Amino acid sequence: DWCARGTLRRLGVVLRHHEFGISANAMTVFELPASEIDAAGLRLAAQPGVTLCYRRESAPGWPYTLYCMIHGREREAVRELIASATRA
Repeated sequence: DWCARGTLRRLGVVLRHHEFGISANAMTVFELPASEIDAAGLRLAAQPGVTLCYRRESAPGWPYTLYCMIHGREREAVRELIASATRA
């Protein structure tokens, strides 16, 4: 009701993931041409296991502009999710 009336625009929850056994996490970064970032971000964000996907400006010595976070319980499973997401 608060969202419908405009009192709140968004409600978020912060999960302390380590306490739930989610300890195999990976931030993956990509260097892409500006014209490809939005489409690649949409594809990544739709992949199972991707919990965060966003665009940032590059910086001197750091050319990456697309970031993707994957959380999981086992390192190998996270690696497989990354491989699958980056093929999409």
